[in-house]
Amino acid sequence: KKQFDIVECVTDGQQAIDAVQQHPVNYFSMIILDINMPGKNGIQACTEITDYFESGQLNKSGDNFNNIKYIRSP
Repeated sequence: KKQFDIVECVTDGQQAIDAVQQHPVNYFSMIILDINMPGKNGIQACTEITDYFESGQLNKSGDNFNNIKYIRSP
């Protein structure tokens, strides 16, 4: 039975983006964003986070992110 060991909470979209960028690629098993987060909302934060993974910036580190799954609205 899989359990989550660490839960990290943020109060706005920019903090969520910063948290993702400050941790190793496979640090988070799941990211849940509220559409009504203050500052950058959940949609903006999700877009920036997925753009960050897709940008290729992380490929330079040699991390394996083939197992990262995300849903992105059209």
